[in-house]
Amino acid sequence: MSDNDKTIPGWLRPLSFPSIGELPSWPNNEPIDPSFLAKDLCMDFSSAFIENIRKRYWLLTTPQLDISVVPNEKKILEKLVWPLRAAKKAFILSDYLGCIALCGMVCEMAIIFLFDLAAIHATGKPLSAKRQKQIFDSTFEKLGQEKRIQALREVKFLDEELAKDADAVRKIRRQYLHFLSKSYSRIEKDAGEAYKASFRLIKSLVDLPVGNEGKIVIPMHLTNYLKKKLNEKS
Repeated sequence: MSDNDKTIPGWLRPLSFPSIGELPSWPNNEPIDPSFLAKDLCMDFSSAFIENIRKRYWLLTTPQLDISVVPNEKKILEKLVWPLRAAKKAFILSDYLGCIALCGMVCEMAIIFLFDLAAIHATGKPLSAKRQKQIFDSTFEKLGQEKRIQALREVKFLDEELAKDADAVRKIRRQYLHFLSKSYSRIEKDAGEAYKASFRLIKSLVDLPVGNEGKIVIPMHLTNYLKKKLNEKS
């Protein structure tokens, strides 16, 4: 028998979503079954799939992992808050790799945003690309995340614990997104840790706490930035 006659196990149409339908050339006008769709998205076809979704949700939804109010500002929402929500959604649907990738993006955006806040706080405006190149031999945005974190540490504009969180997410992301040899044996745990670390960083940047009189308080690091944005609109 030749090698070509041997059999191997296979996975039939691994990129399809049977709950939605077959190929466009095989039209299926049946209505989508929401339960089947949820199972398909989670790749969980057990009878407990709904409870499994709920359990994963509650893992990342505690009083310590909650933000009540954030500024309704385009960059903050698009670059920080909604990507963090997407990371949480990925975790809930058991897409742990997607969660880790999104957490990496969230932390990179957060550190770059924090650099802009630092410049605005110090000078009233973002640091020009020319000045950034004089300091870093590059714009801050084009530095690697490790160098960005170190730079903010050196000027004391990044709390040491938050710096550790950002660096932890960087390391988790690097392992899963760059190394073929990385085992997935603890990917759920690592995804959860990446989310929690990302959450702490984002909360420190955009959370609007409620003061003693029940009024929303704008943290000092956001005051100049939000004023600048309001002035741009007026």
